[in-house]
Amino acid sequence: LNNFSPNWPGWNPDWEKRFASEYGHDVSAAKALLAEAGFGPAKPYTVTFLILPVAGLSAGGDISEAIAGYWRAAGAAVELTPMDPTTAGSLTRSLKLNNHSRLTATGSNIWTGTSTYSSGTKATRSGGIGIPAADAPLAEAVGTLDERKQDDYLRRAGNAWYDGHVEVPLFWLPAG
Repeated sequence: LNNFSPNWPGWNPDWEKRFASEYGHDVSAAKALLAEAGFGPAKPYTVTFLILPVAGLSAGGDISEAIAGYWRAAGAAVELTPMDPTTAGSLTRSLKLNNHSRLTATGSNIWTGTSTYSSGTKATRSGGIGIPAADAPLAEAVGTLDERKQDDYLRRAGNAWYDGHVEVPLFWLPAG
């Protein structure tokens, strides 16, 4: 959960305990999950990976290609598609990008990050996926000034994103 931190509201320490089993790199498990979903060598899962510049990450293209290699090793058919950020933003806002992934980065705080990158409630969002189980508590969080309630709502939204595997955290580059 890119926009959550142990020092911010909404953090769930259980995420750290479950991280290896939920997000760890396991090619055999990935192949089994794809097979369970009906994909395999005769019918590979296909996905488009957009290669575009990422602010503050000069090696973004190389990292994108490495990710595609990991997915191919698990049996996915990955199409690498170079794209400029303006086109990607326009296609995302108009909901014309389907079944795609891309490398992103943010230095934003929890509210800006979750509402921009993780919420599907706004047609103008710049990225993310709509998860109704997360959108409802996120809307509640913005509707209250009670910090304990905000913490609870943000944790509920974070649990939905975490359990739904909305983001794949690859690395954290702290500033300074």
